[in-house]
Parts: sequence; C-alpha cells; structure tokens
Amino acid sequence: MIVRQSRGVPAIVAILLAALLVTLVVVAGFLWLQEADKRLEAEQKAASIEKKYDELKSQCDAMKDGGVQEGLTLENDSQQNPIVTSLEAQVSVPQCERPTIQPFVETMRAQDKNFFANANEGDVLVTYPLSKRAFLYRESSNAVINYARISAQ
Repeated sequence: MIVRQSRGVPAIVAILLAALLVTLVVVAGFLWLQEADKRLEAEQKAASIEKKYDELKSQCDAMKDGGVQEGLTLENDSQQNPIVTSLEAQVSVPQCERPTIQPFVETMRAQDKNFFANANEGDVLVTYPLSKRAFLYRESSNAVINYARISAQ
C-alpha cells in the first residue's frame, strides 16, 4: 500500500502562524493607540500653554495701555529698581514680569558651573521665571556677564 504525503502545510503550523499574525496585529494596534494618546496629550499641553500665553499677553497689553486688570500691576517698574533699569538698557527684558534678584554667592557656582564660571562677588542673578530667562549682571561695570534660558523646576 502506498501512502501519499500531503504537500500542504500541516494544520498545527497554520494555526501557529494565524495566532502569531493575530498577536502582531493586536500589539501593533496597542502601540499605535499609545502613540496617538501621547500626541493628543502633547497637543492639549501646547494648546494650554498657548492659551496661558495669550491671556498673559493681553493682560500685559492692557496694563501698558493704562487699562485696569484686577489683581495685576505693572510689576517691572524700572523706576523702582536700578538693576532692572540698567539691564533694560542693554537687553530686552519682559515688561510685565517681576524679576527675582539675588546677589551671587559662591554656593551658586556648584549649581551650574558653566553659567557662573565668570561670576564674582557683587554680581547679581536676575531671573524671569515666567519667561524662563536668567541674567548674570555685574553692577560695578554695568555689564551682562552671562545669559541663559532656564528650565521649569
């Protein structure tokens, strides 16, 4: 008796290939959904930041035009701070944001060696947290020693 061998794929191999294909489709769909969620979250965050920026800009414009906004004042009044006045003469600084002004102390050098590399006693760190800008200013020579964009902490 002659037994003929089947030339087709054995049933177990076909089942395994089908299971593998289904698994790949499920994993690809899951990864695609995760990436779509990340994109949506990034778009929502960008829209939120843009909305906040527009609100702050309109408040700033209203203050410059003499309009009254409840709870807001033109905080960066150059007549109040001679350091800010000197800094404004050299660089563009945010007009509707109150800077944080700190005298340089040696312990700051450990925080950012590159930024404070040329700092001396008597220098001043002027930081605009909303605009994410920092200036190292030397009052004795009326000079900006360094400038950097800062990250939110």
